[in-house]
Amino acid sequence: MTYKRYCQQIIIDGLNKIDPETTVNGYDLGLLIKDNMIMPRRVDNQTMSVWATEMDEYYRYAIEEFGTVCNPFNDRDAFFKECTGYNVCLMLSLSNTVRDLVDDPFKVSDYRAQIIADLMNVKELILQEVF
Repeated sequence: MTYKRYCQQIIIDGLNKIDPETTVNGYDLGLLIKDNMIMPRRVDNQTMSVWATEMDEYYRYAIEEFGTVCNPFNDRDAFFKECTGYNVCLMLSLSNTVRDLVDDPFKVSDYRAQIIADLMNVKELILQEVF
């Protein structure tokens, strides 16, 4: 599984777990999914080596943009969660549906299928500012 596909799956799982009556705006949807994502207890060496390019890109981006980041050598699991959380929010910000509703409250159930379709059309994760 690619790292992009892993992030897509976290979002899809998150969308499917949200109560159908939940109302959020596009920005808060990303935070809701990020805060409730289920991460593996431990990130194994094989996973980190397969996704090393994406992890390194995030590390370099975060240092440049934020000036601080969890150290992947001291706390690999926290770094993996931080990196994945950012990429989940990034991927949601690439959804036209979420972008159109960034400030407007909507029922998640009304837009779930559209958001998933948008996510599946994301060709690659290019690190940029999340709205």
